[in-house]
Amino acid sequence: MKISDYVEKRLIAWGQWYAKMGDMGLGYPHRSVEGRLKDEGGVLPRGFGSRIPICDEAEEIEALVVELHRWHSRQAEALRIEYLDIDTLYSKAKKMGVSRNTFVTQRDLAKAWIEGRMKALY
Repeated sequence: MKISDYVEKRLIAWGQWYAKMGDMGLGYPHRSVEGRLKDEGGVLPRGFGSRIPICDEAEEIEALVVELHRWHSRQAEALRIEYLDIDTLYSKAKKMGVSRNTFVTQRDLAKAWIEGRMKALY
């Protein structure tokens, strides 16, 4: 497997993990726990809400994106928008406030930076 394919796979997994962090891994639909209890009955599992999904590989990517942000914040922003937002490329570029071509360039530079750091680490 080429390093670029490996990094792409890791970035996708990171985006999925990061999305689960916001809702503690419950996924969709976003219905409150209280609403589910009311509708379905039952009790909450002990310690519910204190567990955070753990994924070492995704956390490693998150650490690299945080590091990238210190040096190239726009590239890190493009990477976060690319993998954390479900939207069209045009909408992602608009969210970042740049043209589509600039967004793609920033995203690709960020991916290349992540690839380089991963090569240096391993």
